[in-house]
Amino acid sequence: MAAKRFRILLDQNFPKPPGFDISEIDDTVEVVHVADHDANLTERHTPDWYIYLRAARDGFNALVTRDASQLGLPEEMFVLTRIRLTIVSFRQAVEDPIVEWGQLLAYLPAIRRRDESRHSQIVLLPRPELTQKNERAPREVLATIARDLGCSVAETRRNAESAVTQHLGLRGEVDEYHRLMKLKNQGSTGGQR
Repeated sequence: MAAKRFRILLDQNFPKPPGFDISEIDDTVEVVHVADHDANLTERHTPDWYIYLRAARDGFNALVTRDASQLGLPEEMFVLTRIRLTIVSFRQAVEDPIVEWGQLLAYLPAIRRRDESRHSQIVLLPRPELTQKNERAPREVLATIARDLGCSVAETRRNAESAVTQHLGLRGEVDEYHRLMKLKNQGSTGGQR
């Protein structure tokens, strides 16, 4: 059985990268920018709740917006209690199209699973951050590998260097990459296969 199509309407403030087609990644997802769906919805005095109504009427599962302030408006919340639509926004303003699209794509499977509810919902995506917990020094990782192998770091390093040099020798690229890695050229094959 084919997966049910998941339709997303992008609010006018959400970036629309030229040439990007999400269906090339997942053909069960359709993303439409509000201006492409109905340009009249981008008029200045169109309330957000009206866009919610139109999105639900026109068969969209979710509306993605940068404007989380609309989530504090009583009319918008009233309409959401009466229709079925997922509103996706960001817990903190991001204002970076790559990050916004990356977050949307990363969380899309979870958003789809939550959409199986019979009620509207609001999903606030977290701000992606890299902290020191996300970083590791290669020397420390090599030491951990050595410990797991029951070898010294020096022995593990020598074995790894030997394996890399042997493979580069087969490719005839020992000299070039040894210079790049600032290694001593120990008996290279002189670039021969």
